[in-house]
Order: sequence, then structure tokens, then C-alpha cells
Amino acid sequence: VGLFYSLLEEVFTARTLNFPICIQAVKNVLSGNIWDHMWFVYSAIGIYLVLPVIHSFLRRGKHDGYILTALLFLSSILLPSIEELISVKAVLPFGGYLFYVCFGGIVAQDHISNRSLYIICFAGALSLAWILLGPDTQGAGYLHLSVCLVAMSVFLLISKIDLKPSKGLLLLSNCTWGIYLIHPFFINVAIKVLKIDLLTSMPYLKLCIFAVVIFCVSAISTFLLRKIPLVKKLF
Repeated sequence: VGLFYSLLEEVFTARTLNFPICIQAVKNVLSGNIWDHMWFVYSAIGIYLVLPVIHSFLRRGKHDGYILTALLFLSSILLPSIEELISVKAVLPFGGYLFYVCFGGIVAQDHISNRSLYIICFAGALSLAWILLGPDTQGAGYLHLSVCLVAMSVFLLISKIDLKPSKGLLLLSNCTWGIYLIHPFFINVAIKVLKIDLLTSMPYLKLCIFAVVIFCVSAISTFLLRKIPLVKKLF
């Protein structure tokens, strides 16, 4: 999949397909220079290597899980987000993503109290307002404090929803991985081939409609691709 998207990007740029472009696409995959939505492949390798240790901490008891999660949040989310204010630089490989893993483990074990839920969701609402209205939101990546608080809030709220597994929901669940893999293809076609402008004249409305359309097209495409025996193993 990474090779396909890397090659596609080279084709989009050069407007042609030849052997040197194929070689460059392979080099991009090996160096990690591929479309942003495949970033997790390289981080996931490191996370899987230490996952048995993380799992043992979470299994030992909620206090050990709390301590580990708090340390990861402090070293990989909070300190890097405010390092310009305190002149402290903390670098822990995969630490931020390990925090998400540990937090997910705590939520899965239902160790989040209602009080903590309200506090996190309130902080998440303030963070969302800051992201949308703040003076500098361009650098707010996945491990930024504001983005992290929003993600934690959404994760907690979804975990509290009692959804009954209907046939349609299960079908959509089976297509989520394929939707994630294929959606950048339609985004790039819309922006780089069809030249759709999303940033002028009511950008928020355009972006919302665009997101819904891309999701629907990706879901339908994934559903159809899963009908093909060999492709189904990928999606």
C-alpha cells in the first residue's frame, strides 16, 4: 500500500510514469517519505516491540497503569508542548503514541471515574476552541497537548455510548481499515486532479461537506473492493 501511494505521488508530481520514477517510489517507502496517513507503520513497529512490557504494567493493577500513563503524558505530551516556556526538551521514542495505547488500556478496563471524565471532556472542549480560534494552530500535531486532550475526550465519550451491534454497524466496522487506506487517494484526486478549492468562500462548510463525501465514497469503494477475494485480504 505504501509503495502504491508513493508511486502515485511521484506520478502526480511528474505527470508521467517511467522506471526512474518507480525507483524513486521504492526509495521513498524505505526512507519513510510517503503519504502522511502511512506514518503510523514505522512508529507501530517500535510500539509492538515494547507492547508486552506495556501490557504487563496494565495487567498488574490500575495504579501501575496510572503511573506509567501519567509519566508518558508528562514526558511525551505535556513537556514537549510547553518546552518553549520552560526550556526543557524531553524526547522519548514513540512515547506519545505509547501514551495513547496506555490510556486506551485504562479506558478499556473502565478505570476512568465520572469526575475524571468530566474534567477531561471540559479540557477537551477548551482545547478544541483553542485549535479552531487560537492564533497559532498550524503546529498542532498528533502529540500536541491540545490535540491530545481533544482525542482523549472523543475517545472517552465514544466509550460511554452503548451501541448495539446492528448489521449496518458491523458492516461499516469491517470496512474501517479499508476506508482509512483508500481515503487519501480520493482526497488527492479531488485536490490535485479536479482542482477543488476548499479554502475560499465558506471553507468550514466546504470542508464538512468534502469530509462526508470522501467518507461515503471511500466506504462504498471499500465495500466493493472487499468483494474481490485477493483484495479482501488487504482491506
